[in-house]
Formats: sequence, C-alpha cells, structure tokens
Amino acid sequence: MTEIYLNGRYIGTVDEAQSFVDDVKDMRRKAALADDVNVYHDLEANEVLLFSDEGRARRPLIIVKGGKPLLTEKYLQQLRESEITWFDLLRQGVIEYLDAAEEENALVAYSGEFLTPEHTHLEISPEVISGLATALVPFANYCPSSRIIIGSKNQKQALGFYASNYHLRMDMDANILHYPQFPIVKTKIHEVTDYEEHPSGQNLIVAIMCYDGYNMEDGVILNRASVERGLARSTYFRPVGAEELRYSGGLMDEICIPDKDSRSEAE
Repeated sequence: MTEIYLNGRYIGTVDEAQSFVDDVKDMRRKAALADDVNVYHDLEANEVLLFSDEGRARRPLIIVKGGKPLLTEKYLQQLRESEITWFDLLRQGVIEYLDAAEEENALVAYSGEFLTPEHTHLEISPEVISGLATALVPFANYCPSSRIIIGSKNQKQALGFYASNYHLRMDMDANILHYPQFPIVKTKIHEVTDYEEHPSGQNLIVAIMCYDGYNMEDGVILNRASVERGLARSTYFRPVGAEELRYSGGLMDEICIPDKDSRSEAE
C-alpha cells in the first residue's frame, strides 16, 4: 500500500504505485488532466506526491519514448509554417512541464546524441539547462559553479529600463537606470530574448590592483569624472496617494504633497 498526497494533504492509498504514477502522466499528456499537475514517486518513503498548487518552478522538456524524442522534424516544420503552436505540442503530449519534484524521477538528456532507452526527457536546447538569468553570464564554461551563481544573482539585481511606460505604471518600487547598456560580451540568450530592447547594467572599465601596498577585498574606487557624467545614476519611483475629504459646513481638506520622488546618485 502506497499513500497518496495532494498538495501535502493525504487523500488515500493505492496498491500499485508505479502504475498509478504512469496513469497520471498518461492522462496529463492526453489532456485528460490539467497540464500543471505534477507527480513524484518517493520510493524511500513509499509515497506518491501530487502537486497542483501555484508558485512552483516548472520547465518544459521534450518527452522521450524508446530512446527517441517525440518532437520530430514534422512538428518543427509545422511550427515554422505556423500550422501548430507551442500549446498544441503541450496538448498532444510532445512537450510537458516538470517541477523540481517530478524531475527527481526523470532522466533528462543534454542533447540528442546522448539519448539512451533509459532516458525519459530531452532538453529543448542545451543552453536552457542553466536557466535564463544564468545563461546570460558570459564564459560560464570557464568559471566554477559558485561564480556562475554569483553572476546569475547579479543579473537578477541589475537595474535597467524594464518598461517604456514606467511613468504611467503604479509599481510600488521601480528603479530606472539613466543610461543602461547592453553588454559588450554577449551569449546566445541575449539575442534570443531581445536583450537590447530592455538592457540593464553598464559596461565599466576596471583595474584590479593593490592600493597603498595593501589588498582590500570588495573595495572599489570610482572615477569622479565618470560619476559626474552619469555613471550608475538611477531614479527611484514610488507612487504616493492622497485623499481629499469634504465635511459638513463647507470644510474641506487641503492636500499638499511635497516632492516625493527620491533620486539615488553615486557620489
């Protein structure tokens, strides 16, 4: 007997756990079950975990059967001619989204040349195995994993021009870099995602050297002329609301909103 849990809640048991898991995957691939349902068979705990809640990180993969991917040249030609869409591949059971839990039961091939009968999925492209932010890090194949993670975090925190209508939006926190630039050294993902349309960050010329005979970690000296010309200058926007009330007897509030926008400039 194997216990079944749906989003962490116990819902029952099954006798044949693997058969149940296979049926869930088959129903999902035939569109008889929602495509956002994922299943994970925990062999050690003898449990089957079903997930359909929001907020899970999921990524698309090509389904593999018998060592061959279901995404054939016929589907690719239909995509190029706009006869089918991405969602058609999803509904026809060619592509499916896996979360971190279900991926534990999957064997994903990096590219087609590594496929074996034991593989269950194939990466859509070798570049996407690292994720969007990490794929923007140049020369990642020359860096240790810890440095690639740091580069990925820097990409997520970089300021830029995130939307052209930022002055009309009601975002609670918005930072706009005055002079964003696209990187001099780019990866393939920069071109695929049209990074130049919404760049972030700036190209800086740095000199790595000891200062005054001593080495200081994470210390930086900025060129004053560069700062005065707009280096790393940004504007922070935060919406402010005010309400004017009218009282009996003709009294009315007086609204006075001072300059609320704050500018963060490197000094």
